[in-house]
Amino acid sequence: MPVSSGSQVFMLVSWLTLVLLMHLAVWPSLRLLSRDYALPLSFPVSLILSTLLSWYLALIGLPVHLVLVPLVVLLGYHTGRGDITITDLKEGRFWYILFLGVFMLTLGAKILFNPDIDISYEKFMDSMILSSMIADPRIPPSDAWFSGGFLSWYYYLGSWMFAIPAHILNIPAPVMYNLVIPTVFAASAVMIFAGAKILMNRFRYLPLFLLCISYPAFLLYIPIYTQNQIPLRMILDATVRIHPEVITENPLTALFIGSPRPYAVAMMIQCLLIFLLVSCHHHWGMMNPSSRKGAGLLLGIGLGTLLPLHSWDLLIYLPLIFFTGILISCNLTTEKVPGTGLRDQVGSWTRNLALALRSPSRMEDPSSSALVLVSILPPVLALGLYLPFLLDLENQRFQGVTLNPVPSDPFSFILTHGFFLLILLTAIRKDIIRSPLLLVIPVVVAASGFFSAALVLLPMVYLAARRFSHIEEILAFGGLSCIIFCEFFSMVQNGSADRANTTYKFYFASWILLGFSTLTLLGRALDRLSLFRSPVRYRVVSVILTGSALLFPLILLSGGLLTPPTLDGSAYAGLVIGDEELHALEYLRSLPPGEILVEGVVPWSLDQDTPAKYFSRVSALTGVPAVMGSFFREEVYRGNAVTAPRGEDSVSVYLHPEQAAEIMNRYNATLLYVGIPEISVYNVADPGIYAKYGFIPVFHENSTVIWRVPWYPG
Repeated sequence: MPVSSGSQVFMLVSWLTLVLLMHLAVWPSLRLLSRDYALPLSFPVSLILSTLLSWYLALIGLPVHLVLVPLVVLLGYHTGRGDITITDLKEGRFWYILFLGVFMLTLGAKILFNPDIDISYEKFMDSMILSSMIADPRIPPSDAWFSGGFLSWYYYLGSWMFAIPAHILNIPAPVMYNLVIPTVFAASAVMIFAGAKILMNRFRYLPLFLLCISYPAFLLYIPIYTQNQIPLRMILDATVRIHPEVITENPLTALFIGSPRPYAVAMMIQCLLIFLLVSCHHHWGMMNPSSRKGAGLLLGIGLGTLLPLHSWDLLIYLPLIFFTGILISCNLTTEKVPGTGLRDQVGSWTRNLALALRSPSRMEDPSSSALVLVSILPPVLALGLYLPFLLDLENQRFQGVTLNPVPSDPFSFILTHGFFLLILLTAIRKDIIRSPLLLVIPVVVAASGFFSAALVLLPMVYLAARRFSHIEEILAFGGLSCIIFCEFFSMVQNGSADRANTTYKFYFASWILLGFSTLTLLGRALDRLSLFRSPVRYRVVSVILTGSALLFPLILLSGGLLTPPTLDGSAYAGLVIGDEELHALEYLRSLPPGEILVEGVVPWSLDQDTPAKYFSRVSALTGVPAVMGSFFREEVYRGNAVTAPRGEDSVSVYLHPEQAAEIMNRYNATLLYVGIPEISVYNVADPGIYAKYGFIPVFHENSTVIWRVPWYPG
């Protein structure tokens, strides 16, 4: 049966309790870095550190439950010293309200709109990875769609981050599946607001809107869908595919799609890194040596976490962090020698770097320490932190990057990026008037046929001309770089340029960078207007802006419930197949590790979003490894020569019951799953025929039977 409502509430409370205890354990230590922002920092940092520790525990073969030991020790130590007081908790109540408020709002949207692990390869894949780790936490993680294989072909840390707490708390994967995205949104929100608080006096809430707004195309589709009586929730799919061969994801789509995809989980790390860069850029000269070292370490740990979590974000943030460190150092050098020429400033900066590298005592110098602790330490630490992951990586799919200039349609391009571009163009309007010659660069690019690329280059050129005096300009430049990269380059996967997957990876990061930077610029511009100096007018405009931002998710929710609200993502199985399937899944999850099953495999002819595609669901929802799960996904990463024989054998088990025992023995499979989809697609006339060949039913309800192989030693 699905997880009961009472059990779901208990699991939710136990998860939030663990998250809060983890935060309390590291909060006092982070005060060495920043007393004002240690509390919000502790939410993502505690998750990252516990993930790192549990990963290495599993790597060396120790029980992952040992990750609780530092938690208990730190809590006891800080409690004994009186580092956490009631006064501290009261002073930090805003951060708790923000974290828990965003968590509950996004959780409500998630379980109301789309809690199900339904007919989707991506959702089944994410569930499979999560289920596999919860059932058997090891490094490298087992691949439940390929028994005996491992997930060394994938960046899996985002699932590991939540699978280990779920394993410890005994939360089944279909429930944890629905807790991941709300937790990521909540941790991201506190980091976004913390960064905004450093940069802005008022309108600090504006950057939070990047979590709930969508593309300009979203608004365009509303009257069209209304007129044609198409459910408005379908706008979500339309905005993801605004123009061909491009995938335009953003946090709102990540929330309502609801799957803990690596790019979505990495949003929390992106927001952490953005906050650290904002803090370093503004406070580096005033920070003490310990705070600077702490900031450098956190930048390195956060950057390193991206490697096995969502490796593409590492390629974006590594140069961004390196470049920001150089700019901080240059700015501090310029302050020391005002009025000098560029050659003298570069010479001074170079000497500082050389001295810092030769003598640790020079780390007291702000300019030198910025180079070492921001530009150099984080990339080195990041690459070394998860070096065993790199050494174990076996990705046959990705084959590099190729020059692939594809001019985007200007209209659909504006419908995708127009809001952020409009804010940036408004911000640089005076620069354009002062330096019109710089327009030559985007004009030449536009004349060559790349008008959309020219629209991006226009603000990039003028931001560079400003010499990046503000951190939001650096972040905006990074976001624009992601977009311009997709105009001229594509990753090569399976032997060909894959622009869709390139935009899928890079556009999401550009949304975070541009969302934070442009909404910060917008807030500053509004703050300068005398119209909003009045507290009453400020409150009125704040209500209007907030209502406008929340319009996007409210429209998506306006169609009503798709299914009964639940935290159990596997409840969908009861609607598609029947309660017998839910009971069978519950039985399989109760079995000890070591089982291997055969379940239905989708042939290529049925590779569509239909109930027939509901194959691979058993291993995906339970973590019990299958001889062959999703043939499509496994072939993409392992190749046809490896996956085809398993797929054919899995089908033969249903088409030729007399061969079933022999085939299963070949793969050490112990269980055979025969459910309604298998019976339907393979035309199994007599599901009980396996008894004739010595199979023993260990679960039987209506048409669903789980058979034990005759040679099983038990």
